[in-house]
Amino acid sequence: MILTRGAVRVLRRAGKAAGVVVVVGALAVGVWSGVGALRGGGNDAAKAGGSPLLIYSEFGRTTDTIWAAQADAPSRRSRLAAIDHAPEYGIVASLSPDGNHIAYTVLPTNGTAAIDAPAEVWLMDRDGRNRRRLAANADLPVAPVWSPDGSAIVFRRSDNGDSGGRFQLVRVTTLGVEATLVNTASGVMPVGFTPGGSLYYVSLSTAGTELGVVYPSGGVMSNVAHLSDDFARDWHLSPDGTRLAYLAPRQNGDTVSYGAAVLDLSAGATNQLRAASAPSSQGDEFNPIWRPDGTGITIGRLTSGAAGGAPALQMAAAGATTVQSLAAPPRGFDVPLAWSSDAGYLAVRFFEGISVTNPGRSWVTVVGADGERQTVSPNSDVEVMGWADSGG
Repeated sequence: MILTRGAVRVLRRAGKAAGVVVVVGALAVGVWSGVGALRGGGNDAAKAGGSPLLIYSEFGRTTDTIWAAQADAPSRRSRLAAIDHAPEYGIVASLSPDGNHIAYTVLPTNGTAAIDAPAEVWLMDRDGRNRRRLAANADLPVAPVWSPDGSAIVFRRSDNGDSGGRFQLVRVTTLGVEATLVNTASGVMPVGFTPGGSLYYVSLSTAGTELGVVYPSGGVMSNVAHLSDDFARDWHLSPDGTRLAYLAPRQNGDTVSYGAAVLDLSAGATNQLRAASAPSSQGDEFNPIWRPDGTGITIGRLTSGAAGGAPALQMAAAGATTVQSLAAPPRGFDVPLAWSSDAGYLAVRFFEGISVTNPGRSWVTVVGADGERQTVSPNSDVEVMGWADSGG
């Protein structure tokens, strides 16, 4: 089974267990593994000038709410939409590259409430208007992935038939025209598009994690690299599509932790990995996200026994490697989620615990360039979609 943003929340509410390390990763961002009365509408406050807007969803038992919060004062927020869903199973959503549209998977209110029940793919303007269903029979926990120009999304569809499971990555345009890009017996997840429109994806099996690519027309799948003998996760393409940052498990004696790595895709189908941090016998790294200009990655980092797990800004351009620690929380640790486009604000998920085996409660927090920290919502069940310009 594949997990993605919000999926651990879904599993938790469904009464299913998940490993603690996977929980930390899933609560942060993506990791492996005619709908009811849709309400909401436009809100002009979200279009007012000011700091960047953090777009996020807040879980409710039968209705999720989508908000736009000012980066410099997240308590100033505007409700964009409310989306009804099957009890206990919230939406899984993605913000378009221009920040003006939202695609999401949802279980209909009149459908089956189960993690593997067929979901629908919907599209709406950021202000909640112009809602329309794009596709059916989608996998709920897999977040839609947008094409660079915002004209299409990719979602996952699976069939657990008697003859064995099949997994498809399906491209659907904003007009509802479908095309199957990947059709395989391996578990697959979409990673992201290059500027030229090619889709990178991962295949997950007992042999580990493989990276593949399929071209916009679909049909021709090429293997790119072997990422790990185990299950790699938290994959992020650089803005120019030439590098892939991800996490892979590393063995340190009897301890397994996750460490970040960068794969250079411009060298072709070769497994050229560059360690994103010095090997350590202690500690874990989380969710390596790219800075908006693509010059480096930001990694969550927690060293065993250290107070305040601060994200680290990892600059790894042209073979050079420098590390700069960012503002640390007074206790617990941060997992980076998304930079605003001007790199002035970083959204993180703050955990108040001291380790991945004892993460404690968590909240989404905005950290400013001066290190000031502001909690987005007292509700822990918040999923960040991304940032948008205040005038968008």
